[in-house]
Amino acid sequence: MYGSFNKTLKKYYNKITYTVDGTSYADIRIFMTDKNTQSIAPGVLSSTPKTSLSLINPNGISSTNVVAKTNGPDSDYDEYGALYNGTFYIDGLFYQNSQQIQIGNWQNANPWWRGRPTFCVKSDGSAAIRWYSSSSALNTAASYCDSIIACCNPLVYSGLSVFENVVTSSVENGSHRLANWSDLDDDTCHFNSGYAGSHKSNTNRTFLGHKPDGTFFLVCVVPATMNLRVGAKLMEDLGCDYAVNMDGSGQVQMRVASGYTNGATAGRMTAGTYDYYGHVIAAYNK
Repeated sequence: MYGSFNKTLKKYYNKITYTVDGTSYADIRIFMTDKNTQSIAPGVLSSTPKTSLSLINPNGISSTNVVAKTNGPDSDYDEYGALYNGTFYIDGLFYQNSQQIQIGNWQNANPWWRGRPTFCVKSDGSAAIRWYSSSSALNTAASYCDSIIACCNPLVYSGLSVFENVVTSSVENGSHRLANWSDLDDDTCHFNSGYAGSHKSNTNRTFLGHKPDGTFFLVCVVPATMNLRVGAKLMEDLGCDYAVNMDGSGQVQMRVASGYTNGATAGRMTAGTYDYYGHVIAAYNK
């Protein structure tokens, strides 16, 4: 353990303080799924103008089964000028940069290992972080997944913080180190250094993680207090085998449904006025 929590986490909504390296980070909101009855999935708008987080639900999943939501990555813009960013797979369909696509039209980054990663929710209950060298590699991965979720950066891989350890990928055409905290622009690493100025700054954060037992974590850090290195320690200390950074700043939002709040008032659990999204990450009852 890098740090400690002020209370033991329980299923569903938690509001905790995390202390590490002599600093306490308060007001961390964590939704912990029931590993036996719940999973996560993305909701993606492809042709509808962006809207309130409360109105977006996972494709192919009834809204009555959704119990918690957070924002996805870069809901307002990306480096390509798209309305919202990334590669998603849900309900048998692929999406990239705000558009539903045929798999043959998917485009990878150049070089591919510097593109944005995806968080894979596998059909057997496990998870993984992946990059893809081709559309066929993405299509093969999708055949093992319930959904694939776009994200911004890796935090924990195979149970280890990618900033505290020399962690290399285990898939695709040769291995690459995931990240080098002393040089986030190291182009031999997977780490996508877009918005590099924000990775080491303290800001609001949204994280997504998975434990080996099948538990998922939706995490929002408020107020603006955490950099990605601390975030990776937090997610490893939660017991994650895989965890990713979704987004930060004013986009950070968590909503929790009635009956899953552990006594808090249902609805929006985070402060702020930003509420304009193209996609959502949701926990739902299977």
